[in-house]
Amino acid sequence: MVDYSIPDAMIHRVTPSMFNTGDFPMPWIGDNPTLDERRQYIRAYLNWRLPHGDMENQERELHDLAERRAAMKLINDDATEIGVEQFEWLVDEMFWHTWLGHLGNTPPFPWTCPAETDELTEISQSFGRWLDMYKREGDLVKPSESGNSAPSSGAEQQLVLANETPTTAERSNESDQLQKLSQQVDQLRQELRQRDERIARMNKRIQQRDRHIAHKDRKIRQRDEQISEKDMMIRHQEVLLRLGSDQLDLLDKDNEDLEREATMRRRVPATLSMFFRPCRCSSDSVDVPQTLLEPVLIRHASHNGFKVTFNTVFLSFSKDTESGLITAVVRDKISQLVYRIRTRYLFGADGAQSEVVKQLELPLSRKPSQGLAINVLVKADLSHLVDSRRGNLHWIMQPDLEHPDFGWLGIVRMVKPWDEWMFILFPNRDWDTKDQPTSEQYLERIRQFIGDGTPAEILNTSKWFINEIVAEEYSRGNIFCLGDAVHRHPPMNGLGSNTCIQDAFNLAWKIAYVHNGWASTALLETYSHERQSIGQSIITRANQAFRDHTNIWNAIGALPSNDIEARRGILGELKSATPEGEARRKLFHAAIKNSSHEFHGLGIKTNQHYSGTAIYDADKPKPYAPTGRAAEDPVLYHEPSTYPGRRLPHVWVNTTIPSNDVSTIDLARGGNFVLFTGIGGDS
Repeated sequence: MVDYSIPDAMIHRVTPSMFNTGDFPMPWIGDNPTLDERRQYIRAYLNWRLPHGDMENQERELHDLAERRAAMKLINDDATEIGVEQFEWLVDEMFWHTWLGHLGNTPPFPWTCPAETDELTEISQSFGRWLDMYKREGDLVKPSESGNSAPSSGAEQQLVLANETPTTAERSNESDQLQKLSQQVDQLRQELRQRDERIARMNKRIQQRDRHIAHKDRKIRQRDEQISEKDMMIRHQEVLLRLGSDQLDLLDKDNEDLEREATMRRRVPATLSMFFRPCRCSSDSVDVPQTLLEPVLIRHASHNGFKVTFNTVFLSFSKDTESGLITAVVRDKISQLVYRIRTRYLFGADGAQSEVVKQLELPLSRKPSQGLAINVLVKADLSHLVDSRRGNLHWIMQPDLEHPDFGWLGIVRMVKPWDEWMFILFPNRDWDTKDQPTSEQYLERIRQFIGDGTPAEILNTSKWFINEIVAEEYSRGNIFCLGDAVHRHPPMNGLGSNTCIQDAFNLAWKIAYVHNGWASTALLETYSHERQSIGQSIITRANQAFRDHTNIWNAIGALPSNDIEARRGILGELKSATPEGEARRKLFHAAIKNSSHEFHGLGIKTNQHYSGTAIYDADKPKPYAPTGRAAEDPVLYHEPSTYPGRRLPHVWVNTTIPSNDVSTIDLARGGNFVLFTGIGGDS
C-alpha cells in the first residue's frame, strides 16, 4: 500500500458521499471516525483505485497517481504554477467537485474557465493564477464543529476569512514583494547549483587522488624485493647534470610518479613484477626517449660554440702525416653539395654501420647474431591497460594464438605516457627478410598484442639486428670511435644509450684537458684502454640477458613453432594440478628469478673498473678483487669501493655543525682534482 501524504484539513472534512462510487468494497468507517481512521480509509481508497487489469493500464494509472500526488503537493506547498496533466486531475469529478465542494470552503471569488480558448495549456495557466490568489486571500477557517463533521451531500458551507479582504493597492504591494522574493530565491538556487558543481569537481579530484594512493599502496604491498638504489645507469645522470641540462626534468614531468616496473602478464598463471623503491640520490632519474633527449643535447652544443648541421652524410676522411690534421669529406643531402672539413680530431659516433670504423679498419670481435628485430612506433592511448600495471616495458607472449612469422613475440616499450609506444617484434628465425609486411599487416599484429579495439596508428617502422659485436680497439691516433659504432648489442639491462653517454664523457674531458694544455696527448691513449673493456662486458651481458628469456619462453610454450596444439598443450600443462604441471611451474619460476640479472643487475653498471696509466694504484694490492656480495655475483650486486679506478661511491656528507647534505659526487664536479681524506688525513 502506498503511504500517501494527506493534509489534516482534507481528512477532517471527508464524508462518505465522497466515496459513493458504488463499487468501492470497503464500508464507511462509522458515524464519528477519528482523524487516523479517516486517514487510513482515504489511503485504502487511493490504493484501491489502482486497476487490476493488464500491465499497460497499471503503468498508466501509476503515472496518473504520480501526477495527482504532485498536484496535491503544489496546492499544499504554496506553489503558484501547475502543469497541464496536474490540472486535468484537479478538475476531475473527485478532486475538483468533491474536494472543493465537500470540504466546505468556497473561494472568495470563483474561477471561470476562459471561454475564448480550448487550449488546455491556457486553461491550466488561468487556473494556476486563480489558485495563487485563492491561497493568498487569508487563512481558511474550519466550519463550525457543532453538528455533523461535514455537510450533507450537495450542501455547501460558507467561507469565513480570518482577515478582511485586502485592497487593490495591498495586493499590488504584496505582488511586488513576492516578485522580489522570487528573484532572491532564483539567485540562491543559482548559487547553490554553483556550489554543488564546485563540490562535485572537488569530489572527483579526491576520488582520482584516492585511486592513485590506493594503486601505490597496492604496489608497495606486492613488492617481492626491495633494493636501495634505482635500476638505472647511476652515473650517466651525473654526466647530463654537468651539461646543465635541467630541461630533462621538464621532459620527464609526466613520469615523476612512475616507479620502474617490468611486467610479464599474458595468459600465464604468474606475473613477473619487479619494483624499484625510490632512493635518496643526488639527482632524480629521468626516462626520456632519444627523440626527446637529442634536441636537449643539440641545443646545449649549439649554444656553446659547436656548429651543428643536419641532412649531411659522411663520405670519407684523410690524414695529413705532417700536420696531423684530418680532412673529412661530407655531402649535403639537400643541395648534393660535397665539401671538406679540416679538423684536429675526428669522432666516429656514426652508429652500427659506422663508416669511420670501416675506413679506420678497427678490428671487430663478432659472435653469431641472434636474429632480426623490427621496431614499430605506434600512437595508441593505452592508459586503460596500464592503470593496474604501470610499467614502461612489457613482454607480450601469446603461445595459444596463431601469429605471423614476422612477429611471434613482442616487447612494448613506453615512449610517451601513455599514448606513444615502441612495439619491438621478433620474427621467426626462418623468416625471409625479403618479405616486407604491409602497414596493415603490422597494424593487425599490433592490435592482436593490445587485445581490444583501441584505435592505433603506425608512425614509423625500422629494423635492426641483435648483434654481439665489440671493437677490439676504439681509437687510432687522433681518430676516436664511440657509441654503437664500437659496441653493438640488444637493449637489455638498459646498457645502450647509457654506455654511449659514458663513452662520450670519458673522451670529452680528456680532449678538453689536452686542448687546454692541462695534460699531454698521452692521456688520450687511455680512452680506448678504459672503455673497450667496459664495451666487452656490456655486449656480453646484454646478449646473455636476451638468451636468458629463452628459458621463460620454453617454460610457457611460447617458442616459435608451427604446431599451435603443442604450444597450447605446454601452456595447459603449466596450469595443471599434476606432477608434470608442478615441474613446469618450477622451471618457470626459476627462469623468472634468473631474469633478476637483467632487471635488478646493478653490478654490471656500477662495478666497472678502470686500469692503466691514468690510474695511480702503486700502493694497492693487485689485481683488484671484488668484495662482499659483488664477489658472489658481480652482475647482480654492487659493492661500493674506493679502490683506484673504481667509481667514486655516492655518500652523503655534512659538516661538523650540520647543514645541507652534500653528495661526494657533487664535491667531485667541476673538472678539478679533489682530495678526499679519512681519519688522520688533515696531517
